[in-house]
Amino acid sequence: MMTGSWFILSLIIAAWGIALIGLGLRGRKIDDHPICRKCRFDLVGVCGVQAIASWVNE
Repeated sequence: MMTGSWFILSLIIAAWGIALIGLGLRGRKIDDHPICRKCRFDLVGVCGVQAIASWVNE
């Protein structure tokens, strides 16, 4: 009976660890600048961002 509870506890801890690793690799959003979806280039300051960014949604 005791080994079963340790097994479940270890599965919960492993799932929590995998979730934290996923969040850590994803990162957090730090701004709302338009970026190219292909190369992740920051498009702030580029003239005609709407014209350039229109092909990004493809």
